[in-house]
Amino acid sequence: MEEQIILERHRPTPYVVNFENKRYEWLGAKNGVPSTKKVPREVYDFIAMGSSALESGKLVLSKKMTDDLVEELKEEIPDIEKYEVNALTKEEVEKILKGNLKSMEKAFSEIEDFGTKQFIYKVAKEIKIENSNKQKMIKDLIGSELSIEDLFAEE
Repeated sequence: MEEQIILERHRPTPYVVNFENKRYEWLGAKNGVPSTKKVPREVYDFIAMGSSALESGKLVLSKKMTDDLVEELKEEIPDIEKYEVNALTKEEVEKILKGNLKSMEKAFSEIEDFGTKQFIYKVAKEIKIENSNKQKMIKDLIGSELSIEDLFAEE
C-alpha cells in the first residue's frame, strides 16, 4: 500500500489540486474544524515542489501524522520559513489575536502571504476583536482603505 499523507485546509474557502486527471478537493474549514484529505505521496510531492500551496498556508501538514513523517515532509518544502509563518490554524490565529500587542506585531511582521492576512482578518471578525489598537494593526496588515468601523462592523 502506498504512503498516504494527510493535508488539512484551515481556511474557510475550498481548495482544489488537479493531479494526473484526478481532482483532490478540500472544503473550507467549518467552525474551526479543518477539511482533511489523505493524498498519495506523489500528490504531496507535486504540491510541495510544483505549487505554493504549502508555503502560503493554503494546505497544512496534519498533526495526526507521526512527528518523524512531518519532519521528513517539511524537508521537501522549498521555503520552509514561509510555511512555518503562513501555515496557521484557526486556534493559532486566535492565540496571536488574544495576545499582547508586541507579540501580535512580531507575528504580523513575518507574514507576507495575502491569503494568510485575509484569514487573520476573518478570524478577528469572527471572534469580535474590540481593541482599537489591534483593529488598527489588522487594518494595516491587510492594507485596507476602509475605516476601522467599516472593517469591523457587525454583519
